[in-house]
Amino acid sequence: MFPLRARAGSAALMLSLTAVFCVLFAPGAGAQTAGLVEPPPSARAAALQGGLAAPDDNASIYLNPAGTVMLPRYQLSGFGHLRQNTPAPERRFGVSIVDSTGGLGGGIGWVRDLGGRDPADDFALALAQRWLGNTAIGVGVHYRIDRTRTRRTDWNFDLGLLYDPLEGRFRLGLVAYDLLNPPDGVLRERAFAGGLASRIADYAEVTADLHYTPGLPDGERIRWNAGLEGFIGPWASVRGGYGQDPAGPQHRNQWSIGAGGGIPGQFRLEYAFVKEVAAPVRTHLAEISFYMR
Repeated sequence: MFPLRARAGSAALMLSLTAVFCVLFAPGAGAQTAGLVEPPPSARAAALQGGLAAPDDNASIYLNPAGTVMLPRYQLSGFGHLRQNTPAPERRFGVSIVDSTGGLGGGIGWVRDLGGRDPADDFALALAQRWLGNTAIGVGVHYRIDRTRTRRTDWNFDLGLLYDPLEGRFRLGLVAYDLLNPPDGVLRERAFAGGLASRIADYAEVTADLHYTPGLPDGERIRWNAGLEGFIGPWASVRGGYGQDPAGPQHRNQWSIGAGGGIPGQFRLEYAFVKEVAAPVRTHLAEISFYMR
């Protein structure tokens, strides 16, 4: 249990940072899509359609940098991604590692795009710190190298907040993505997202996210996603999700399923399948994680 003063201070910190996010999150110009990696480089996050308030794997580097402080020590992950039935099939792979100790957390990640419309290398760094025991704030820095003929480079940063009042039973997250205005021609835009995650006993977890992207050429955009994960003891889990983007020109409504399993505290294998509702586009993601405590 946290003292009343600590709880009040934590709530004040949440409100203050939320106000700062809203000020920083003014509409930008010249971009066509949000900077958030989609689908995220994580089989679990892809199956849940997000889950920025449920930082249980290395996807926190990209979804909510504050979540890296909630992860176990020395977690190493590698993933592969294949998106089919598109004009240019997309293949990606990447690796990431996170560590947390003494109220501090962080991680680094690298994603290589092997094809598709925008071949590139993405590098990411996340740093986070706990405040008052149940609140964490984090910053993520992203650097992208376009591997087309233009060889364009771009960098940006995210701010994330995670509030965990019930020690993993209920969490709230806020993230502001790509806070810098991108240079002309770079397809990035500031975006804001909020999410929650609720653990139901030891059997399931529910996640829900809401994303808002202002300043697009065709107007602002609001989309949401929700996911459900069921646990089969400490060894395996199954999950599914649905995401809706009614006004998005590039991101259609989609559903997803996934599963994972392994030896607790040692390694896990994860898989996700994502299908767009109104198009024959499907994505497969596979991931393996090792825990080096």
